[in-house]
Amino acid sequence: MIKEIVKYVDGHSYDKNDIDLHIINCFEKQNNNQYKLKIVGGIFSANRLYMFLPHNTENKYDISEDQFSDLLTSIKLTENEHLEEDSLSPSSFDFSKQNADLFAIIDWLINDFVKLGIYKETKKKIHKSAKGKILWQQTINLITPLFYKNNLIYSEFYSQYQNKEDAFLTIIHKNVISDIAEKYGVFFNQFAFNNNTEQLDFSNTDVLKQAKTYLVNTLYRTNMRRTKLLIQNIIKYLDHILSGDSDLGITTQYFYATFEKAVRKFFHDKNHDTDQEEIEKNLKEGLPKATWNFKINGNLYPNLTNIQLPDVLIKNGQKLDIYDAKYYDLESYVNGNNTKNDPPLNWYSVVKQFFYYESYNYSDTKLTKGKNHFVFPYSPIKSNKGYTKIGSVEITFKDESKNEKVSTIYILLIDTYKILNNFVH
Repeated sequence: MIKEIVKYVDGHSYDKNDIDLHIINCFEKQNNNQYKLKIVGGIFSANRLYMFLPHNTENKYDISEDQFSDLLTSIKLTENEHLEEDSLSPSSFDFSKQNADLFAIIDWLINDFVKLGIYKETKKKIHKSAKGKILWQQTINLITPLFYKNNLIYSEFYSQYQNKEDAFLTIIHKNVISDIAEKYGVFFNQFAFNNNTEQLDFSNTDVLKQAKTYLVNTLYRTNMRRTKLLIQNIIKYLDHILSGDSDLGITTQYFYATFEKAVRKFFHDKNHDTDQEEIEKNLKEGLPKATWNFKINGNLYPNLTNIQLPDVLIKNGQKLDIYDAKYYDLESYVNGNNTKNDPPLNWYSVVKQFFYYESYNYSDTKLTKGKNHFVFPYSPIKSNKGYTKIGSVEITFKDESKNEKVSTIYILLIDTYKILNNFVH
């Protein structure tokens, strides 16, 4: 069972004494015995659930297990994006399912349970009784009949009937599913199960060994495919517990890939866009391309192109709104101790967003300029909209006629956990 939940926030620094040794590699050493968290996700280890929460989670103690489960599910749903980043920047802390073998076993057991339920088997009792199905062969072999008027009469019978009490395999299955729900349910969409049968103490090695011995013996006696697979996976699960290899985790160093996807879906859903991919495909028709033509060392390279890739394009009536998801740490601004007095984003990020907005070929898509936005993660947001505007970035420039113009990028804070809930449900 989980005896404690421990929460950390991405980008925050912690004293080494506040970090358990077996998760220290999730942090990056700073000065003065301080370690900064560098991943998002969760790990179950030593009966503790470690929550590694996204940037700008201000009230970490208010984050529920349901919200945390949404976080883990969203990371799993964007696994491919994380793996693409992994191929570009190899790191031991990229997207990973810690203990992938156990993860696969639990996944199989949950899916089997959801489809087929708990394995049903009740104890069969054979005894001298007229109750139940009469076992004639055993009765003839073991009961001496009475002889009456040239007839053999059996006054007792061996019979068999189903006891309402669960057989041991059913009890083991229920306890395994219950153990999975309690320890790992948060990693599997808040999987839950209420065990109403005999409780087995999985912290007791002797109990685990007894259960495994029974399962091994039962495996050899069954020919049913589902039963065989079920027993095999339960044995593997118990082996992980017996060997002390029961840690499980989902983590990523590239949570911004998940954040971008969640922001995109949130604003499309808010706009009631049904075919989001088709809409963005059409809107991208207005994006300008950079075309390269050059020759080097006798090799000609004609018509090589770059294309802009804004995070979110939204058709808002006859206007085009642009959103750029920025998974950045705003802790120093929130706490009022930004001593360098630097803006949250560098000039490159500002110019890129400015160019997205100003260079779009609006006439190609029969749209006009809407609004341009930076979107930062933050939680909690009190607004029912799920986001709030906190200011703007303004770039003053002169057009071809030397008229002064101002291009505005609005700064939004969006509730991380609300958009993750929208993303996974």
